Amino acid sequence: MLEVRNLVKHFPVRKGWLQRVKGAVHAVDGISFSLKNHETLGIVGESGCGKSTAGRTILRLIEPTSGEVFFRGRDIFRMEHRELKALRREMQIIFQDPYGSLNPRLTVSRILEEPLLTHKMGTRAERRRAVEEVLERVGLLPEHMHRFPHEFSGGQRQRIMIARALILKPRLIIGDEPVSALDVSVQAQILNLLGRLQREAGFSLVIISHDLGVIRYICHRVAVMYLGKIVELAPADALYREPLHPYTQALLSAVPVPDPRRRRQRIVLAGDVPSPLHPPSGCRFHPRCPRRLDVCPREEPPMRDMGDGRRVACHLHGEGRLWEPSWSGAA
Repeated sequence: MLEVRNLVKHFPVRKGWLQRVKGAVHAVDGISFSLKNHETLGIVGESGCGKSTAGRTILRLIEPTSGEVFFRGRDIFRMEHRELKALRREMQIIFQDPYGSLNPRLTVSRILEEPLLTHKMGTRAERRRAVEEVLERVGLLPEHMHRFPHEFSGGQRQRIMIARALILKPRLIIGDEPVSALDVSVQAQILNLLGRLQREAGFSLVIISHDLGVIRYICHRVAVMYLGKIVELAPADALYREPLHPYTQALLSAVPVPDPRRRRQRIVLAGDVPSPLHPPSGCRFHPRCPRRLDVCPREEPPMRDMGDGRRVACHLHGEGRLWEPSWSGAA
């Protein structure tokens, strides 16, 4: 369905009266992954690691610096405007802020009809039926068509966002923090809704989130990002059972355990995330890594295949090096 090869997005930093380029923010710096039909991939990491930028660049909402993205065998970055516009019917995004992404001056009916009008699909009666059907699929009522976004709760607005993404019947949906602004109970409703709709419609899904609980609940595979790089990619069950990268171990150690009798050994990382304007040499995680080696500041670790669909970029898993995992899910 989707193949991303060495995707790079740098934002130039300009200074002075002449606005000359003095550097670049390395938001996304050479990530690669693939997505199968009907699969859900989670992209996780701290705020500022580049996961939202990656999602928008994949859809070409932001122009890339370099790299390739193939959607069903077609190179998105080489498409002309007209060809790309036609392809957008098959690729949609659910933005992070459901209120800021909905036009407050339009009714729900007009918001949902807008993609159909843009692509010149159906008559007025057919578009109205499509709006009614998609509202029903996301758990809203037909009378909601005539209301404005401010008249809905956060969970209902998120359902409208999902409906807008679904109305064109896409093959790929990217959810950028689709439940981060919602209460826990509403999060579960929206995640269950996404899972049900994916089974019914058969689309592929990329979920971008900082919440590892959300990712574990809905995703088949997980990619862990740190400072513009993917440091680990693995099936969700394997990653949560035995994470290989020290950064993944630290992230999972911070996830609350819903059992007062169990205590997880917390891994506290020293220092702050380095600036993406001047990323560290070698392994980007080495300034904060509790298990760094002498080689870490000098050489960037390659992404190594560990078998069973697992890949990790860490010198602890280098060739000829025996490594014993330090991860302990419970103390």
